[in-house]
Amino acid sequence: MSNCNLCGHGKFEKIADKLRDSDKHKISKCLSCGHIQLLPRPKVDEEKQFYDEDRQEKSIRKEVNLKSLGDNFKPDINRRADFISSRFPKNMTILDVGCGYGFFLEEMAQRGYRIKGIEISRERRELAKTVTNVPILDINLAEPHVNVNIEQADIITVFHVLEHIINPTDFCRNISKLLRKEGCLIVEVPNVDELMLETCPAYNKFYWNRAHLNYFGRKTLTTVLKKAGFRKVEVMYIQRYGIENLCNWLITGKPQIKKPVFEISGPYRWLENYYRGHLAEIGRTDTLFAIACSNQPRN
Repeated sequence: MSNCNLCGHGKFEKIADKLRDSDKHKISKCLSCGHIQLLPRPKVDEEKQFYDEDRQEKSIRKEVNLKSLGDNFKPDINRRADFISSRFPKNMTILDVGCGYGFFLEEMAQRGYRIKGIEISRERRELAKTVTNVPILDINLAEPHVNVNIEQADIITVFHVLEHIINPTDFCRNISKLLRKEGCLIVEVPNVDELMLETCPAYNKFYWNRAHLNYFGRKTLTTVLKKAGFRKVEVMYIQRYGIENLCNWLITGKPQIKKPVFEISGPYRWLENYYRGHLAEIGRTDTLFAIACSNQPRN
């Protein structure tokens, strides 16, 4: 019997009985706290093999093309880098947990920040070495009693990682130990309350996948961070994919895999801005972006 990844409760209601890439799992909602998660929960050794072999990316693309991925990720990389650059000086240190192929590491290094990464996937670490010279460590912060002896950071970034963790609260507690006093954790996850899940059946069918063990809304993401000991949590609504992506799904019923369009510009920029602004206003964007203060008090 599986228990809720957030509250430990053992009773669920079914949300989806089919995933796009697995016949062995289903998506369920906890009847106690409302958290949505994958069931049955994968075993630890299964997760290690899954990420060592980069099965998540290969379930979407037959082969990993770094040039194509770099181009596709660039809008996200620049958005995150611009946010940090606007709020934090370059003398601060950054630890990027789940750094993937190293694109964000290289961008922040180019901007003058002192940064290092953590990545548990063997294949991704090897590929990242061709993208950046920034140090990348093989440390699994999801392990219950992990002992990490590295320098504490001013900022820790966790972009689209928390949804992959069996116990997200313990994971965030482990992360908090790597933050300096008054340090800042920045988390980005998919938003399970996004409007397209309700209005586009083809997208809903594609959305649920084996790699995501957790599906967060604003309430459950805040709960995880507060339970992990963070004193102040601010959650913002971010729309990653633009209106062209919406139209593509409604017309074709398929994702833009080869070249996703994040936004349109030119004469129709006003439409893009309205679309994104409206979704943020009603809390139905595709992404949540949270900033949490360290649990370590001032001296």
